[in-house]
Amino acid sequence: GVIAGFFGLRYLNHPALPAKIMGGAIAMIFILAGIFLNFFVAHFRDAVELGLLAATEAGTLGSFSMFSIAPGEVISSMFPNIFALESFLALGLLFMGLAVFGLAIYEGYDRISDRYPGYGRVWRKERRAYERRQEVRNGVRDDLSDYFSNCRLWFETQQSRHVAAKREIEKAMNLLETRRDYASAIAARAADQERSLKVAYRQAHRRARNANRDRLGDQAPCPEYFSEIVTPQLPPFDYSKEREQANKAIAAIDNNIKALNQTREWLEQHIQQVQKGLSSIEKKVADEISKVRDAKGATHVPVDQARRA
Repeated sequence: GVIAGFFGLRYLNHPALPAKIMGGAIAMIFILAGIFLNFFVAHFRDAVELGLLAATEAGTLGSFSMFSIAPGEVISSMFPNIFALESFLALGLLFMGLAVFGLAIYEGYDRISDRYPGYGRVWRKERRAYERRQEVRNGVRDDLSDYFSNCRLWFETQQSRHVAAKREIEKAMNLLETRRDYASAIAARAADQERSLKVAYRQAHRRARNANRDRLGDQAPCPEYFSEIVTPQLPPFDYSKEREQANKAIAAIDNNIKALNQTREWLEQHIQQVQKGLSSIEKKVADEISKVRDAKGATHVPVDQARRA
């Protein structure tokens, strides 16, 4: 049964005509031989039982042997009615043998290997090529993904650095403005104190001059302590040059950020084009495979059907 299924029925699905003929011949010979063998065993079981009963009646049971029954007699008793069995045990043995024989045919046809000889090898070869292609494709995708991820990370890092530099420049200019306002406030307080001191000194001088007018006269010289009063002279605090430099630096940073954004947009478009290219390559491969399958003619069995088998 296994031979009939494996070398017979399977080769009926072979694309080559000689293999089909060989498979049909093997299947016919071994299936007929298996059926004949099962019927022979059932009739031999009947012959053994009949011989055992005859030996029991004749009293020669001790000398009885089933090997004394000639196979030719069993074969001649099978015809013309091959289903004429005397014992239910022989009939059960026949059905059980045919069931096991049919199961063996099925095992040889479908269980040991695929039911399409020649196609399984082609499918396994195609599967290995597909897995290799998928491995290369996934490797390319992984490499591109790592490269694009590193590019995105670099762009984000550079953009963050430029934004931080721009923020630091603005912070420095704001600090200069704050320090200038603070220095101006200090200078204003110093000027107020200077005016207050001058007024106090003049009043003290007037009182002293009035008290000593008889001795000093009306035109008494100004005391020396007036020359000790120092008026603070602060610089103009002109930061126009620094502000211009800061604005130029900020403009350069903005241009760099704009260039980074444009380059990143181009990179994203390039990523999409690469993904479309990979998809188109996969589609072209599938089209070429379908063309090769179609070129094999009407004897071709679809790979999906062979795969399910």
